[in-house]
Amino acid sequence: MQNKALIAEPNQRLAQRIGKELEAIGLAVDYVRDGASALKQLSAGGYRLLLTNLILPQLSGAELVRRL
Repeated sequence: MQNKALIAEPNQRLAQRIGKELEAIGLAVDYVRDGASALKQLSAGGYRLLLTNLILPQLSGAELVRRL
């Protein structure tokens, strides 16, 4: 099983820059732009790392972490 990271960041350019760094150390990276999508992805399981912006549409990063 490959180590996977989820990046929850509304700024696509920033998310991709961070994602490239994570991929360089061997992580598979998925991207979402809002908190509700992040919660859905995380509920499916398989992630070893979450990087989230605190300010997200639909569900804040802080609330996202609380719900985990």
